[in-house]
Amino acid sequence: MMKTTLTRSVSILALGHTLLSCSYSMEKDEASSTPAKASSNLSQVMGALRSFMPFQTRGSLHSQVPKQESEGQAFPADTSSSNRARQLSVIGIEPTVPLTDQQVTQFEQNLHHLDRQLEILKATGMEPSEDNRAVRFLSEEEIYQRLSNNQHGRVLDLSSTSFETPKSIRLLEGIAATQSIYEVNLSSCRFTVPAFKALCEALRLNESVRQVYLTSAVLPQGALEGLGKALKYNMTLDHLFLPLDHSFTAAEISTFYDHIRFNTALAFIGWPQKVLKEVEKQARTHSTALVHLGFLYSSPLMTMSEPAKAHKTMESFKKADKLKHPLGAYGLAKIYQKQENYTEALKFYERAAEADHAHSQMILSTYYRALWPQKSPLLSEPDYLQAFNWARQA
Repeated sequence: MMKTTLTRSVSILALGHTLLSCSYSMEKDEASSTPAKASSNLSQVMGALRSFMPFQTRGSLHSQVPKQESEGQAFPADTSSSNRARQLSVIGIEPTVPLTDQQVTQFEQNLHHLDRQLEILKATGMEPSEDNRAVRFLSEEEIYQRLSNNQHGRVLDLSSTSFETPKSIRLLEGIAATQSIYEVNLSSCRFTVPAFKALCEALRLNESVRQVYLTSAVLPQGALEGLGKALKYNMTLDHLFLPLDHSFTAAEISTFYDHIRFNTALAFIGWPQKVLKEVEKQARTHSTALVHLGFLYSSPLMTMSEPAKAHKTMESFKKADKLKHPLGAYGLAKIYQKQENYTEALKFYERAAEADHAHSQMILSTYYRALWPQKSPLLSEPDYLQAFNWARQA
């Protein structure tokens, strides 16, 4: 009996050209001086961001993901009609041509083979992992159960999903229930208003997701305000990538920052270049916007010269620190640590830690164990009581 599954808005071959990948651009087009479109640079962005800003530890509830019985075997593939368009082209059948009974039978038989499932993943540019096979071949309800039971790994790739049916919303409800997911890839997805509300509610409730990618996603009206309300008290998510081609209004950006005024976890937002000036305006009255600009200026997403980036980054963090935002002090600490000025770095880590910034508290715990900085420890003898106290606060 056929099961229902999530509906994809594009075929397998189209998926291969989207981001497994949020397609952020970091290369400058010499002719136009605008960011060139590259499809596989997300790892470069995140690698650079991680070197500059290790992620926080608060809300880190990642459990050990148990190995599933399906590892090394084919999943019982969902071959419902809604699922065929994204898989047929790999088998060699044109999706737009009506299928004969024989072709349907061949289609269903092929998808129950592990090698065929791996071939489909390869065609989409996806790693042939158990998690990716589960997302592509199980039904919404089965994926929900997998998420709620914390059986999925750290990355949930739902890229190119069309969240336009009630059944597809079950996937977003799974995000709310899971504690094993670290990163959610929603690039090139399409959302209805109810589906995006479900995503916002999932982010409000979730305590493990730290990175969300909405690159090239089609968002409904009011999406940014919904995200602002969801992240108002979220102390886990620290990276949010928005669609680069979306035009958010000044009023939407202002309302968003009003909602997240007291959020001290969200450090990086990948704003579209076209709204950067409006974000800079918000930074005049919102210290949180200053922090976001500081981390954005330091990222490979910006095409300005390195000296200009360094100057704007330092300036933004100093202003945010003056306004008592813990991420301002944290940003300065990271700059001084990169410069190997550990005494100054420690001063700002302490300032951020005292303002309840979790990652700074963990760094202080490492410091009191005489393990930070590694090159030239500032403590000759560990103070384990202090180390324990800071780790407990984090």
